[in-house]
Amino acid sequence: MRLALETRINGVEHRVDRLGHATEGAGIAVAEVTSRVEHWDQQDKFREDTRYLKSRSMRNKLIFTDEPEIMVETPKSTESDGN
Repeated sequence: MRLALETRINGVEHRVDRLGHATEGAGIAVAEVTSRVEHWDQQDKFREDTRYLKSRSMRNKLIFTDEPEIMVETPKSTESDGN
């Protein structure tokens, strides 16, 4: 009876050890996935920031055509409708 219990205990200990190793491996895999997701989030934020800066830059470079250029511009001439 004692030998059967020791054999069973050894088997359980062996399975617990294997589960422990599997859990450690899963923890490492989760850390790797988390790291990659964080990296992707940083890339997405960088892309959004780049788009925002590009749109701001484009907004500041508006070009108007077919408008006569006034050499001496006053606030009144700027606000007038051209008539």
